[in-house]
Amino acid sequence: MFSIANRLKLTQQHIDSAVMFYKMALSKRLLQGKRKSHVCAACLYIVCRTDQTPHILLDFSEIIKENVFQLVRVYTRLCNALCIKLPAADPCLYIGRYAHRLQL
Repeated sequence: MFSIANRLKLTQQHIDSAVMFYKMALSKRLLQGKRKSHVCAACLYIVCRTDQTPHILLDFSEIIKENVFQLVRVYTRLCNALCIKLPAADPCLYIGRYAHRLQL
């Protein structure tokens, strides 16, 4: 989890929150049959969505080198099982990111 967070330049607070979600999933036995990297990435993404950071799920899938759709499945199952209701992502968060990539 730390290597994923470091590559995305997330803070220690983000990591601590993601560890809390990971422990909740572990206590509810939601990790069986799932790769640890998928669960760690999904927990970090949940934290990024709650803190409204400009990270998308594709960023996490590129770092762990897995198909984004597999990561979506794990993320969705975690949110449903842990009763996490996340707000819709604000598109304004991504404008600066895409402008930087387009060199505008």
